This record gives sequence, structure tokens and C-alpha cells, in this order.
Amino acid sequence: ALLTANYRAPLDWTEDIFRQSVRPLDRLYGALARVWGADPAPGDAGPVLAALRDDLNTPEALAALSALATEANKAKPREFARARADLLAAGGLLGLLGQSPHAWFEARKPKDAGVVAEIEGLVQARAAARAAKDWAEAARLRAERTARDVVVQDGAEGSAWRYVG
Repeated sequence: ALLTANYRAPLDWTEDIFRQSVRPLDRLYGALARVWGADPAPGDAGPVLAALRDDLNTPEALAALSALATEANKAKPREFARARADLLAAGGLLGLLGQSPHAWFEARKPKDAGVVAEIEGLVQARAAARAAKDWAEAARLRAERTARDVVVQDGAEGSAWRYVG
């Protein structure tokens, strides 16, 4: 929340600004999760560093970091190491992306075991509907899941979910 405003500009500290600040972090960690398994390499944080050198322009630095997340989301597997390194280097300059994506999203999951069980049930039911090629039911379950601020990533090993609310 603090990084979204220039250091000389006032910031309206509300509960809403903190809720809004989590969504971009979810996006950044989601992009990092996509390229996480790649071997680390030296990263290029040039655009973020340039923004910080320009009168500590943190909003521009965040925009540059967001652009790196967009690149990571579009990267091909051979580009994952560079994308991961760039995200980590740029995030490190801002004090962001200091934990693994798994740790970030695990901490964001609801603490209520009943809610977690309901969400996992929705994920499993959607996977079963997809396996049965019941696309209407899969779409209905996806909409219900989305209404609960849950994102599911389907992969070769199955489906994993994360809470983004």
C-alpha cells in the first residue's frame, strides 16, 4: 500500500487500500509460481532501479515490476529462468517477493477448515465434471468458485487452488 504513492504524496490509509494492495501481490506471486521451478540466474532489475533513481518513483517501479510479471506469464519454458531471476531481482529492490509463491498462497488460504473443505470439494467436483466432459456443470462450478475468490490452476498433476480474496 505504501509503495503505491509517491513519498511526498499523502496516502489515505483505509482498510480498503490494504485489501486492494493484496491483489497485485497475488498477481506477482502467481507469475512467479509459473516460472518458479527454473534454476535461478542473475536477474535484471534495470527498469525498477531506473524508476527508483527517478526521485524514488515507487508507482513507476511497481508498474515496471508488473510488466515483468506480464512477461513471466507469457514466457516459454526456455525463458523461465530469466523471468524468475528478473522478478526476484526487481521484487527484491522493493522488498517484495521475499517468500516462495507456495508460502504466499498457503498463508492466504482461509483458516477455517470447513471453508477449506468446501473449496476443495468444489475443485474436485469441477475436475470430475471436466473428466466427464460435462462442460455446463464445470462452468457452473467455476463460477461458484470464482465468486468465493478462488483461482484454480489445472496441471498435469491435477488441480491446485489459491485464495485471492
